Amino acid sequence: MKGIRIFAIIVLGFIAVVCLSMLTKKRSFEWEPTFGHDDAEPFGCQLFDRMVTASMGDRYTVQTHPLSFSEMKEGGPKGWLIVTYRLKLTANEMGLLMNLAREGHCVMIASTNFGQVTADSLDVWTSKMFTINENDLEKEMGLHNSLKDVVWTGHSDVYPRDSFPIHSVLQNTSLMVGDSLPKEELARHTTEFVQQPVAVSIPLGRGKIVLVSMPLLFTNYGMLSGRGSQLIMRLLSQFGDMPVRRVPLKTSAQTREEDPLAMLDYINTQPPLRWAWRLAILLILLFMLTNARRRQRAIPVVGAPQNHALEFVRLIGTLYNEQGNHADLVEKKFRYTAEHLRRRLHIDITDPQDDQHSAAVIAQNTSLNTDEAEKTIKDVRKMINAHLGLTAQQMREYIDRLNALTPP
Repeated sequence: MKGIRIFAIIVLGFIAVVCLSMLTKKRSFEWEPTFGHDDAEPFGCQLFDRMVTASMGDRYTVQTHPLSFSEMKEGGPKGWLIVTYRLKLTANEMGLLMNLAREGHCVMIASTNFGQVTADSLDVWTSKMFTINENDLEKEMGLHNSLKDVVWTGHSDVYPRDSFPIHSVLQNTSLMVGDSLPKEELARHTTEFVQQPVAVSIPLGRGKIVLVSMPLLFTNYGMLSGRGSQLIMRLLSQFGDMPVRRVPLKTSAQTREEDPLAMLDYINTQPPLRWAWRLAILLILLFMLTNARRRQRAIPVVGAPQNHALEFVRLIGTLYNEQGNHADLVEKKFRYTAEHLRRRLHIDITDPQDDQHSAAVIAQNTSLNTDEAEKTIKDVRKMINAHLGLTAQQMREYIDRLNALTPP
């Protein structure tokens, strides 16, 4: 028993030493810019979302499911905050973004690179002078420990011109702005050699697009870096009183990257995986060849399927004939003719205010003149609205007149 007690004491002491070393060990951070809602690392957004929610209340929400610009059009105008490290848009996606702004939405996009499509459409492009690859952020954060000023230049009585010191890596890119579209510069960073904008607002229609070249500012680290939180709130003031939703953007480039077939590119770059892939294909081909022998089986004699369409039509015709509701048949024929003309000639003969136009279009495509076509439409509509009883002869006359409205 004494030996067991000594062994237990030694084990407990070893566990205590390990726990103490783990508690005193310097924590290593992950510097990958995930912008995740639940990510507490420096370049996550857990603290950022909490602080903005505390400031904006219920107007600010976070959606973790990616959305495309076409999906953002649902509902009324609102503010959209999109934070990504590198933005890749197609010309079609840029058109959807601009239409979104014209309809009254305010879209703020923070990215270190906006691509050639943004330069062509909005006349704003990214300066390559200070770009840092996301894989080198950890090394750059260790090398740079100085705060540099970002100057607020937006024209607002509420927010006057002011300087906000933030970490230099957070403002590693800047924007180049043309003059083909009206733009308002919101902020610029200052260095020893150059002063360039880092945030611009582009009004379009009833809304606007705000481009920010500092996506890392909208993170936990950016919120705590210098006066970063105050600069963030000034940028978010561009949304005004709109409800704001932060969403990850779903683009065509992202969809291609998530395509399982894209894994073939990686397999081709690795010789062991490439040979394993080729061997698997070879084995599948050998299996197919060895099991592809023709197996003789009796082929049953199958008769041609019978066409019961005529019997069905006769049955339906008999039912309607027994009911004797000729006016109802004329009404159904009128609806069928109206739908046929709507699809073929793009006119609506059910609208009384459009009778003259509809009759003119029908006259151009049939042997009827405009007056005959208009009279037929009005007569049939009047008969339907009056709920009159019809004889079989009158029903045939109305149906013949409706058939005359249909172009050959």
